Amino acid sequence: MFRIGAEARYGRTHMNSVVGVVSAGAVLLVIAGAQKLIDPWPAASALRQAKFPVSRSMVRSGAGVEIAIGSLFLVMGTGVLAAAVSAVYLAFAGFVVVAMRAGVDGSCGCFGREDTPPSWLHVAANGLVAVAAVAYAFGDAAAPVDNLTELSLDAAVLVASTVILAAVLVAVYSVAPRTLAAAKLHRT
Repeated sequence: MFRIGAEARYGRTHMNSVVGVVSAGAVLLVIAGAQKLIDPWPAASALRQAKFPVSRSMVRSGAGVEIAIGSLFLVMGTGVLAAAVSAVYLAFAGFVVVAMRAGVDGSCGCFGREDTPPSWLHVAANGLVAVAAVAYAFGDAAAPVDNLTELSLDAAVLVASTVILAAVLVAVYSVAPRTLAAAKLHRT
């Protein structure tokens, strides 16, 4: 049975929109990290083009950290883990700016694929997740998994928002920049 008002029952604010954004970011950390473990070449190539001396094993190590932070946040949801999610996304945003300035062509390597070109949309999306993670860290939200302990409207909203936001973030990272670039070429 669905219920409304979990905040009143448990005495804490669930901040579903913030939890949804950070959870979507954490899910993407796990997915992108796993893809970089499988194929670190696109990320290593993008980092090298931006003048960072890295190897594929270093990318795989970083991918392991991404997976750990994303997974632990989803399960434990502590303020420290939210701060770690924020730090990772701020680092990603910084790298994307450096990559664009360095003229990295092709992929930023985020998803271990060659179809995620660096763009300002990418920077903005990373910033959104980072800011939401800071809000979570300083707020009074339950861990994402704690919101799923019983069938409730809050749980349904969290799951739906996490899935939808993760899909939107993937589109912002990979589909939108290619579409905008194609439209720009078509106009010239």
